Order: sequence, then structure tokens, then C-alpha cells
Amino acid sequence: MFTPGDLPVLLFTARQYKREVISKAPVSGVVLKLTDVTDLALEQAIENYWQLLNQNASIDAIALVATTNNLVLDQQHDPALHEELAKQFLRPEYVRFLRQPFERDLHAKIRVAFTRLGSLLTLKLLISLLSENEGASQHGSTPEPQLAGDLAVLANEFTGSSSIREGNVPSPMELILEFVPRWEIDNPPDLAYSWSRITAMLRHLCGNDPIVRALREAIPLDVERLRFYGLTLEEFVAATFAVFTQMKRFSPADPINTIVDAQSIANDLQFSSDIVQRFLSGIAISFNALKAKLQPFPLTREEFGRLVCSDLFATDTVVLRQNPVVALSNDRFLVLDRHFVSEMVSSGIYWQIFESLEGPQRERLRELWGRLFELYVFELLGHYYPAMSQMLRIDVSYADGQIDALLDLSDVVIVIEVKASLLLRSARFSRDPAVFEQEIRRKFVETPNGKPKALKQLANAAFAIASGTVSTATARPRRIFPILVADEASLQSLGVNQYLNELFVPLVPTVARDLVAPLTVMAVEELEDLLPYVSSNVFSWATFLGERFTGDTVAMESIHQAIYVHEHFNGAPHLRNDFILAIFHRMWEEMISIHRSGEAVTTE
Repeated sequence: MFTPGDLPVLLFTARQYKREVISKAPVSGVVLKLTDVTDLALEQAIENYWQLLNQNASIDAIALVATTNNLVLDQQHDPALHEELAKQFLRPEYVRFLRQPFERDLHAKIRVAFTRLGSLLTLKLLISLLSENEGASQHGSTPEPQLAGDLAVLANEFTGSSSIREGNVPSPMELILEFVPRWEIDNPPDLAYSWSRITAMLRHLCGNDPIVRALREAIPLDVERLRFYGLTLEEFVAATFAVFTQMKRFSPADPINTIVDAQSIANDLQFSSDIVQRFLSGIAISFNALKAKLQPFPLTREEFGRLVCSDLFATDTVVLRQNPVVALSNDRFLVLDRHFVSEMVSSGIYWQIFESLEGPQRERLRELWGRLFELYVFELLGHYYPAMSQMLRIDVSYADGQIDALLDLSDVVIVIEVKASLLLRSARFSRDPAVFEQEIRRKFVETPNGKPKALKQLANAAFAIASGTVSTATARPRRIFPILVADEASLQSLGVNQYLNELFVPLVPTVARDLVAPLTVMAVEELEDLLPYVSSNVFSWATFLGERFTGDTVAMESIHQAIYVHEHFNGAPHLRNDFILAIFHRMWEEMISIHRSGEAVTTE
């Protein structure tokens, strides 16, 4: 897990500066809190937050906070963006504090006041405090822009770990759980990659793989008649892209209007207004319905204090993720978070199908989706290692199990386990070490009845190769690299690979440990990013993975971070995944053929 040398900067930042660290290349930021600038105690900050939210719980205030949220989404680590946001939305005393130099050389290079997680927390609370009539229409005076800044620095008090906030020295696991709940929020997925992935998986859903066919028939699922809020897949993707694009067209100097209508979007982007209208009407929720999902009972002062100090409530974004658009009067819609709108394609499609099913059918869908994910990864690997290379083998059976994918590079063998398991909500957001560890073991080590899962399967597969049970090009490879590829994005969070490797190493028989490298964990997007580099020998698998190991310990940082280091410090070119981009361009051409003409798309 974390080594003693890793701790000082994190502990110094968390305890002495009392700020959270956002870690992502190329620039990381220290988050500004109200207690940094004033002498207020935490209890008074809670009271100030409560009073400010109560006094301003209106659609206008929600729209203002949604504005700062949407503005910060794509460039959360850009100093110029945060400087502009500060000018527009922060009080002068906060701006002066942000511009102060650091007292020592921390990893963080900038201070930021506006964070996505803080904005989402404030949005949840403002919506929970709306009166029933308030949700019917937009009214009242327009709030001052500085309200967004005042709410931001208050929200930032509560998005970090409650244990660290209380002054406790965090354990290694608590440091990991500081970042896991917010990883996807601070590092949203690449739209071109995530949309192309789901498109490829849906193509496999229509295919003849025997496992897919059996599960599809067991549900049963009529693929030809699948509709998403009444739209075909092509219409749904096109409308999602239209709304997402409209919300990207502004800057802090030209603030975004988060309240939109279908006709304006259609006119601006030359899309079909009927399709955009049906999309927005289909995905939108009323304020009253959204309030009931967030807080079914009136929010009292006592309950408010408990909620904001709760790690689970402060970091749980599921309800807003599933409901990023709110319906207003006169066919207008408020977009709370445009990245959550884009995820209506990448993950929302699965949940639409899931919610249409009941009981055992839902379990069959989970199995089906897991197989579609495997087939996608196999197809992705096959693009870069085609059959004629004789390097890639998939679904390799042996006496004690099966290997999902095996890359045989002569003296080096890459053994890959593909896993589509997502962590339960309580494990991902609660920052409870016991809940997290139990869920990790259940999903990735073994089931309660002892059935091996991903890590045990990888250990068994690596031993089968090391012992010669599974034959390879070289009788005894020089090194065997086990890799877990998952669609759980939080597994790439800081320190998680170290923790999973600590669980993995004891599973490998002692006689094989000289051959079997430490575990490498990749979210699927990291595999998509890495393949162009290793397949074209910009760097080799062995070199790239080996750089992340010190003895039996794995680096804290993610695969994405390691690629970034090669690009920006070792001169590696920036490469994109041509397999993914080919799918994305086909999607774009389908949208143009239905709705538009003659405009190119960039995927850089």
C-alpha cells in the first residue's frame, strides 16, 4: 500500500493546511475552504452553510451553481480557468487568499475554490430545501454571482474525509478512501472512448456468441426493438451529443445559461428539434420528484448537520448522475451537469434496460453485460494483436480454470482477467474501510462460498503458465505479468492498485513468485489508452509495467499517470486509439446522415 515516504506531503496537506488535494496530471490543486480564510470553527461553518442554503433555495440559485459546475467540468486543473472563475464568482478576500504563494513546495500547484464535488453537494442540498411551489417555475430576483463562491467554499468543508477533517492521522486505507469516492467526479471519462465502447458492446449484444445468445433469450431481450426513452440508439446518441455540445460552448467570460430548450439547441446545432425535445422530455425529472429522491422527508437543521458531516451523503452523486436534467415550465430544461448527460449513453443505457426488468432477469442482464464487456476487450486486443501475429489467445481453458486473455510475447507473457463488476454504492462512497475491504474481497478475490474471483483467477492462471500447465512460446517465460482489466473506474484511484496487489501476492504459490510480477490494475479506458503505445513499441509491456514496481510493491499512481509521464518527460508521442476512434467516427457519420450535414468532429 502507501509507503512511509509517500505520507508526509499528503498528511501535511490534509492536517496542517486542512485542505483536500486533487491529484491528476498535469496540475493539481489545493481546495479553498471557508475555515482557511476565517477563524470560524467547523460548527459555525455548518451553521453558515445551513443559513445560506435556506435563504437562497430557489431555481435561480440552483441555476447559478449549475453554471459554475458546468464551467469547471472539462478543465478542473487549469489555473487560467480558476483565475477567471475567481474573478466572476468569488469575494475579493477569497481571491486574495487564492493568489497567495504556498508556504512550502507541495505537489499541488494552484488553489481552487470551485470543485465539481462541492457543486454537486450544494445542488443536492438546494434541491432538498426547495418548497413544493418553488419547483414549479423560475421566479424571484437573480442572485448575485458571489453566492456561488460563498456556497463553494462552504461545501468544500465537507467533501473530504470526515476522519481527516476531525484531525485524525489517517491510516493507509483511509488515505485511499479519501480519493476513491471522487475519482470519477474529478476524472470524467473520455466521451469518444466511453461512447464507442458501449456502441461496440451493443453490437455484440446482437451477435451470435453462444453465451450472449443464451442469456439474451433467457431474459428475454428483443434487441431489434430496444428503445431508450422512445428513441432509437442512433437518435438517443445524437440528442445526447447535441445537449452536451450546447453546454460546452461557453466560457467564464461568457457564462453558460444552464436553462435550455429543444428548439434553441436544434437551431444552434442544426439538429432535429423533435428528437432533442423527445430526449429532454424523456430524461428530465421534475424538481419535486428529484427532491423526493434526494430527501424524501423535510430537511431539518439537525438532519442537515448529520448529512453534511457524513462521508456517504457528501460524496454520493448517484441520484444526480441518474437525473442530470430537470424539467421546468414552458418546455424548458435545467442541465445540472453536462458530463452526467453524456453518461446517459455510456452507462445510462444499461440502467434503462436494468430498470425495465425484474428479479432473476436482472441477474441475467448482469451476466450478459459482463460477457459483452469481455467480448469488447477481446475485440480491442484483437485489433492490436490480430490472429496472424499469433500472440493473442482468448478464453484459454486449462484443468483448474480459464484465462480470459493471454498475450504471448515469447519470453514475456501478459495474462489478463476481464471483470465487469461495479462496487456497491456503500463501498464506493462511505469511506468506511471495513465496507470497502469486504466489497473488494467479494467482487475481486472470492465469493462468500469460496469461488475464485478476479485476483484468485489471475494467481491460478499465472501459476499454470509458470508450471507449464498452460503452454507458451517459451517453455519458461522470463516474466509473467498479471493484469486485471475492470470497468470500475475507481480502481485507478490513488493507491488502489497497491492495495489489490497486497491481496494478490499471497495468492501466488511461493514457487512461482520469482516469475510472476506484481499485479497491474487497469480501468478499461487505461487499457484503451495504453494499447497504441505498447503495440507500436513506443515502449514495451515489460518496460512500462516494470517501471511501476519496486520489489513486490506497485506505484501509487494510475496507468494514465504513467502514460502522461512518458509523454511529457520521456518524449513519447501522444497517441489515440484508432480502433475506438473508427467506431466514434462511424457514430458521428450516422448522426450526420439523420440530423446534420457537413461538419467535422474532433476527438482530440
